[in-house]
Amino acid sequence: MKRLILLVFTCYLIQNASAQNQPNSYFVSSGIGGSIKKENNGHEFRTFKITPSINYAINRLWSVGLFADYSKSTSKVNSTQLGNGLTIIHQDFISESKNWFVGPQARFYYPVISGSLYFYGEVQAGINSESINGETLGVKTEMQESPIGPPKPVTTYLTVSIDREIRSVQSCLSPGMVFFLTPKFGIELEVNILKYNKTTKDSGYRGEPQEQSLTADMSLANTNLGASFYF
Repeated sequence: MKRLILLVFTCYLIQNASAQNQPNSYFVSSGIGGSIKKENNGHEFRTFKITPSINYAINRLWSVGLFADYSKSTSKVNSTQLGNGLTIIHQDFISESKNWFVGPQARFYYPVISGSLYFYGEVQAGINSESINGETLGVKTEMQESPIGPPKPVTTYLTVSIDREIRSVQSCLSPGMVFFLTPKFGIELEVNILKYNKTTKDSGYRGEPQEQSLTADMSLANTNLGASFYF
């Protein structure tokens, strides 16, 4: 009886130990990231991001899968300018953007400590959709001369709203690392350092030419901490 129990327990350990990075196996992962930045001039920027994915391990070094990246950012900007003479212009700008980025991805793993720690490089490509909503509240105060006394302040209020949908083709290169706490569960750390983006013709730019950009950034806003489960 003891031998039977030992045999069953050994088979269970072997099955679990073979879960990570086994060929023809699947794993799901999800990462979160965000940042808060406040400047002395009253400007404030906040970001939040979540990135779930499902993947298929071709072999111990390569995997392919599908991902969905959702992010939300808000910004608040206050500015005061002195115009000609005694004119003062104060502006409050508040904006919110929501972003979806979906498509296929591929990973290449490099073992550092076999069975425990791996570095990897990840490439993503797909369609990016961004909605931007914002509002600018402006107050203009200027001193106007009066024929019967000293100059009097005259205040003008201005409100400008922004509502825009932007669609683009995007690709992203991200190095990362995964540490396996158990054979089926890993903790991931990833940085989106290189991103290429090109807007589509119907991106909502209202006749403006298509734009493309290549950016490299290793800030906290592009860093994700996540977890992966292998089965």
